[in-house]
Amino acid sequence: MTWVILFTCLKRYFYDTILRHLIFTVMSNFIIIAADMHKIAEFSIDVKYRHPGKGVECLPVEFEIFQDGNYFKAIPLPSFETWTLTNLQNEYTFQIKNCKTYNCKKGAEEIVDDIVTKMVQMNVVEIPWVSTGKMNSNKE
Repeated sequence: MTWVILFTCLKRYFYDTILRHLIFTVMSNFIIIAADMHKIAEFSIDVKYRHPGKGVECLPVEFEIFQDGNYFKAIPLPSFETWTLTNLQNEYTFQIKNCKTYNCKKGAEEIVDDIVTKMVQMNVVEIPWVSTGKMNSNKE
């Protein structure tokens, strides 16, 4: 009986310690981001995902946008279900030069283009529109 109680207490202590460490790590990351960059926008865009049997569908995902000079960082704030369905990255870092987006990771171009298009629509950044009405992504 005492082993069971001891094991339960150790288990609870272990989970509490891990949870505190996880929360500290996540919050420290947000504090570093906030200190280095300033928030310029928060909005929602539709993110596509493949739904088995139904083809491609879209889910709205909220993003916080931060800026440091010419660099931008978009951090998605989805629910857990949306995160697993859409396979979103933790953050999207990119740069805007000559009416094009640069330095975004491969596979993230469409989401980054949608983010930049929304930023232009909200007058957060001023960029001349290209003929298609969307930004053109390039990888440097």
